[in-house]
Amino acid sequence: QVRLWSSHSWQCTATLVGDEGTQVRCIAFSPSGAYLVAGSNDHVARIWDIEDNHCVVTLVGHNDSVKSICYSPDGLWVATCSDDQTTKLWKAEDGECELTMSGHSGYVYSVAFSPDGRLLATSSIDHSIRTWSVTQNECISSLMVDSSASEMLAASCAPNGESIAVASWDGTLHIWSLEEGTLLRTLAGYGCTAWSLAFSPDSSRIAAGLE
Repeated sequence: QVRLWSSHSWQCTATLVGDEGTQVRCIAFSPSGAYLVAGSNDHVARIWDIEDNHCVVTLVGHNDSVKSICYSPDGLWVATCSDDQTTKLWKAEDGECELTMSGHSGYVYSVAFSPDGRLLATSSIDHSIRTWSVTQNECISSLMVDSSASEMLAASCAPNGESIAVASWDGTLHIWSLEEGTLLRTLAGYGCTAWSLAFSPDSSRIAAGLE
């Protein structure tokens, strides 16, 4: 289930309940704030209308847990990635699967849109970060990190569109040029797993959630 909380009263305002026994792995609001999408361990993602708290679209097609999920900047598309080693692009309006992107050889842990919506970035435990063209349905770069502890768990695109940050199992952060695919900077790990990343709106700071 997913719980919605008011940022004014800090009270729970709604509980969105999917199929019994499912565990929600990831959530994301639509850019308009009218919808919320949640991916779960039953291989499915669900889009909820949060005005009347009901599921309006079900995204069915993965063969394993949905690990990460995001809306495109225009709100027309939803991207999901999964333990089935694929990333999928869906129409938010009706749940039709438009693209399936394969290429990783391990669980895909994170997916993120570029600010202009043209690219998707994915990170995997196969030690790679891939960028994909959503218009051409092809991988345009594959960035490898040579480290025994470099399973890539989280990815976040900078709002200015210039770079992508990726966090690894040992807490190391890798900053790459989004367009050129070159490594810009490596921030030493803290010896613990980094599960999530977020850029500040002006792209000047990045926060990492560590285990």
